[in-house]
Amino acid sequence: MEFNPFQIIPYTPSYKNECIQLFNSNRPLYFLKEELKLFTIWLDKNGIDGNYFIAISQGKVIACGGYFFDKEKKSAGLAWGMVDSKLHGKGIGKKFTVFRIKKMMEEYPDKNYMIETSQHTYKFYMKMGFKIKKITKDGFGKGLDNYYMELEKSRFENIKN
Repeated sequence: MEFNPFQIIPYTPSYKNECIQLFNSNRPLYFLKEELKLFTIWLDKNGIDGNYFIAISQGKVIACGGYFFDKEKKSAGLAWGMVDSKLHGKGIGKKFTVFRIKKMMEEYPDKNYMIETSQHTYKFYMKMGFKIKKITKDGFGKGLDNYYMELEKSRFENIKN
């Protein structure tokens, strides 16, 4: 079932509380409680660099997420992407993720693209063109494995918005 259209705009600190609400709506399955501190630090430090976005529908933030560049790995990656848990399965995540990947590719052409996700979401990212490179049991904390994945660009190019 498709969701109402939404607008994607750059994140500003005025949306911080709504992004924290999205984070909390996705606990405990997708995020651990102890990750909230990391998320808020990331928003304060990196969220304002122009590479973090929110999706708004009918005046409400329904998704947030961004991307970054890791100088050590010489790779760009998706960061802290989430959709309001009440709205999972409505196509929001796919459209929002395609938007973020395209922005990341525009800013960092000819780089490798990666994501670190969990056992609960890796299949979604496989559909987006990512391939598992490494799995670390309890990599995010007890009960939440870290799936390191890299984008196969040719597979992503076949994704329809």
